[in-house]
Amino acid sequence: MKWMMAVWLVMALPMGVSGKPAAPVDWQHYHSKDGWWVDHHFLLVESQQWLTPSQVDQPAWQHEVSISVPWSAACPGRERDDHTALVIISGGDRPGAVLRESPGSLSTALALIFCRPVVEIRQVPNQPLVFSADATATPRREDSLLAWTMDRAARVGDMAPVQHAMVTAVRRSLDAVQAFSAQQPGLEPVVDFALLGSSKRGWTAWLVAAEDPRIRALVPVSIDMLNLAKQFDHQHRAYGEYTPALRAFSEQGIDCLIRTGPGKAMLATVDPYALRDRLSLPKLVINASGDAYFVSDSRQFYFADMGPNRWLRYTPNSGHRQGDSLDRVVRLSQVANWLDVILEGRTPPNVSAQLENPQWVITPSEPPRSMLLWQAVNPSARDFRQQSISNGWRATELDADGDGRYRVDLPDPDKGYQAWFVEARFGGWLAINQQVVTTDIQVRPQALPYPPRECDSHRADWGTSD
Repeated sequence: MKWMMAVWLVMALPMGVSGKPAAPVDWQHYHSKDGWWVDHHFLLVESQQWLTPSQVDQPAWQHEVSISVPWSAACPGRERDDHTALVIISGGDRPGAVLRESPGSLSTALALIFCRPVVEIRQVPNQPLVFSADATATPRREDSLLAWTMDRAARVGDMAPVQHAMVTAVRRSLDAVQAFSAQQPGLEPVVDFALLGSSKRGWTAWLVAAEDPRIRALVPVSIDMLNLAKQFDHQHRAYGEYTPALRAFSEQGIDCLIRTGPGKAMLATVDPYALRDRLSLPKLVINASGDAYFVSDSRQFYFADMGPNRWLRYTPNSGHRQGDSLDRVVRLSQVANWLDVILEGRTPPNVSAQLENPQWVITPSEPPRSMLLWQAVNPSARDFRQQSISNGWRATELDADGDGRYRVDLPDPDKGYQAWFVEARFGGWLAINQQVVTTDIQVRPQALPYPPRECDSHRADWGTSD
């Protein structure tokens, strides 16, 4: 049955990263679809007016938001829990004349696995956008949109980075989900959320979690970039250049901009590392061992500083998209297992690792089902991206010593570079019933092969936003 309804919802929430108090949220429930074991509801949310018509061609941000609710009968042996919903932040172009009326297969699968409502928020950010101050009149999307607005915010100051609007988009959509759930028959009110996002949506997830007390757990995927200034420096010293995947940021001069006073001030509002004191919630950070955007050992610049409630997972032989569809479904099942433990108030298993040269000592919090040592070699470069070594990570079983710990030698190779990480699997025999965590990635030799990037100290602007 289709029916339309518009309401205004005012939430007394803390100020967001934009520094502005929350405004009312306009939303419509435009469609419901009875599925097999899962029912789906669709909302159109207008989250904000970002900038003015004189600044940008499309200031009104809208989002298609789906809510997938499993049937109670689909949850054998447990009760469906409506109070905590899993939220997936997604991208895509702004809504068109025909709104989406079919659920994503991922939302359906996760609702059945998680036995809780699964919310997907699309069009984060709204895109493409054309800015009146942009001399190129380029329709900007994704990285180009982020980089241009970061530059403009620091150098001119007449707008905030688009990350601020992305945070607002998610928070206002969560407001709408709560309002809808409070009046939907057969659905208990949603109280709080677990948040999942990938790439720049993972970046957004970090920022939302720092601002919104409704977020109980966080799963950022493929966004191995916190402490951005050090990440840029490390990447240039490891590769001798920036990756093509980061071209939008390097061409905009963001790496040099964030060394300036205005650039540092801007970065302090969008780098989750700067907000780490507000990120004590449980978090499972999932990165790809061969991500084209980042250096494999990027976590050294942030992960240890993100509070005690942290779990890490590097996925072997995967790039930024984290493998094929089957890989992602299995991995999300394992994420759901981790979330179940967190939401029940228990502590998931984990590993800790210490360097006791020349050995690496790994200690699991409980006996694992298996421990694998993953290794990769590049004889010519300090580069373990998939484009450089393909599926070059190889696994061997590790055996525990008598004290229950695992030890790995980390010698410098005779030629080139070598990398290692250890993967621990806990739980059932089937992969979908397991929890998987890893150590960080260690690279030898540790010396970086290239000098730091030098910025032109005589340039006054560092960017090209107008």
